[in-house]
Amino acid sequence: MSYKPSDSYYGEFTTQNFNTGVATDADSLPVATATQNGTDDATFVLTVTNMDTGRYKVTGTVPASYSDGDSVQISVAATVSTVSGKAIIDSFVIQSKRASDIVTDIFAHTPTVGGVVTFEDVIKAVYGMARGKITRDSNAFTFYDDDNTTELYTLTINDSNTRTPN
Repeated sequence: MSYKPSDSYYGEFTTQNFNTGVATDADSLPVATATQNGTDDATFVLTVTNMDTGRYKVTGTVPASYSDGDSVQISVAATVSTVSGKAIIDSFVIQSKRASDIVTDIFAHTPTVGGVVTFEDVIKAVYGMARGKITRDSNAFTFYDDDNTTELYTLTINDSNTRTPN
C-alpha cells in the first residue's frame, strides 16, 4: 500500500499466548509507534482498537509534513500473559503522487478542443510511471526510465488546442 501526506492510515495485527499460540487479547491495549526516516515521530498519532479476541487495528493520519520518499515503519508493543513483545507491522515509503494521480493530472490538462491525448499517449505515460520518476511543469509531463535520468516520453500541452507528444 502506498500513502501520501494527509492520507488515512490503516493496519492490523494479532496477539497470541506465548505458550500455546492461541489468539489472546493483550493484558492492556497495545501501543503503536510511527518511525519516520529512522526516528520515532509522535506527530503521527496512531490509535489502537481491539476488533476481536487477539485482533487489533491501527488507524491514524499521515502527517501533512511528510515528504515524497520518506521511509515509515509502524511498530506495536504489546504484553500478553505478562510476556512483552514488539513487532514492526507495516513499512512503506511516502509518495507525493500515486500513478492514478498522474493519470488524472494528464487528463485534467488534456485540451478539450483540437489535439486530444491519444490511447498511445496514455500507454506511454503508464509505462513511464511503472519505470521511473515523473516530472511535471506548467505545460509538460516527462517520464523517465528506472535510472531516473533517461527520458522515455514527454507530453507537452502547448495551449488549449494542441498537444505535442515526443
